[in-house]
Amino acid sequence: MDPSDSETFETIRRRVQQRLGEIDLNMKSASLKAGLGETFVRDMLKRGRAPSAEALKALAKALQTTSGWLTGEDGAQEVVPPKEWSKQLITIPEYEVRLSAGPGALVESENQTGVWQFSRRYLVDELRLDPHGLAIVEVQGDSMEPTLKTGDRVLIDHTDRNPARPGVYAIWDSNATVVKRVERIPASDPPQLVLISDNKNHNQYTVLAELVNIIGRVVWFGRRL
Repeated sequence: MDPSDSETFETIRRRVQQRLGEIDLNMKSASLKAGLGETFVRDMLKRGRAPSAEALKALAKALQTTSGWLTGEDGAQEVVPPKEWSKQLITIPEYEVRLSAGPGALVESENQTGVWQFSRRYLVDELRLDPHGLAIVEVQGDSMEPTLKTGDRVLIDHTDRNPARPGVYAIWDSNATVVKRVERIPASDPPQLVLISDNKNHNQYTVLAELVNIIGRVVWFGRRL
């Protein structure tokens, strides 16, 4: 693949940043290790300067991977030294907060009860999430069935709190902490939100946006079969 192609170059930049974090190497050190001058990686990442095929090969070696993987070439695998496997995992805290999918549950405190570990490649590369804004909580109630059931764990992205993009959110609706589909009513004045249950036995309802605290978007769930 041509490293200067715009789509390929964006893949290279993203994967170089990923590898720098995985092997705990800064831009200057990676550049020098590749024998490309101390500003090579910085110029590539910050200024959009595409590398030549030869430079990319040298950089890939410094990053302990292959140029094929950096360019996103089909079938190319990331090379991960055994001692670096721990850096492939991201730890996400779980809190004892219960997200009600029913009448609602009052939450007065948050205590961490454990941790979950996810593949960095899955969370960052595939889901495009910021690990620092994530938390795991448990669902209770049946109002979001069949999508979410009692006992499900959901991954909440606290950085995504804009209901202009409809989706499933954890919210505080002025009475309780719940999980609902949230949609903003266009051109409503004052602004209003519709809170929707997937279970058709439960009613949807409209509330003033100012009365709703959106905690974050639900981006993943886990369930025991």
